[in-house]
Amino acid sequence: MDYAQFNFAVRLIRETVRSDQSVILSPASISTALFMIYHATDGEMKQRLQKILGGNARKMEIQRYFGKILADNVGTRNNNNYILNIANRFYARQGFSMKPSLSYILQFYYGEKLHNFNYEQRNHLAQMSMMHLKAQLPYYENNFVQVVKLPYVGEEVELVIILPKIRFNLLNVREKMTGRDLIMYIQDAIPTEVEVIK
Repeated sequence: MDYAQFNFAVRLIRETVRSDQSVILSPASISTALFMIYHATDGEMKQRLQKILGGNARKMEIQRYFGKILADNVGTRNNNNYILNIANRFYARQGFSMKPSLSYILQFYYGEKLHNFNYEQRNHLAQMSMMHLKAQLPYYENNFVQVVKLPYVGEEVELVIILPKIRFNLLNVREKMTGRDLIMYIQDAIPTEVEVIK
């Protein structure tokens, strides 16, 4: 299941941005949301989601995998150093109809309901403050990429940044990266003095 999820993350990154642009997204959040939808589907759609979420894994393996993630993280996870809130809110375009079973599943399993959003305001930009950091951070590099893992708090929650070794080569890196590569980048990162600038 882990390999299937890393492959999903790589495919998601490839599909999200088609040009040489940067992207910040949470594959874990998106796959968890797809798992919630998986509960409300049947037939061909359920089979397609099963393949997307778990590769060749059986239905029970997928349910066990995401069940553990949700049991560990739904709602608020309180560690002495930080509080992690996992979002489980679903938005649908106003006027878009959903199967009643989705509303039931969202309410029963996740204590949530379906929310509407105004599609006309979809291009509203979110502002994000940037940072400057010089520290010992988990770092990996090869001939193609530089990878740094930025801690949110402690060592439990991290943001993984993947940059091309050759400037303006992000598209090429995205196209060639595999789930196994992503796992290697993360697992093989070693503490290194790194300076991260906005």
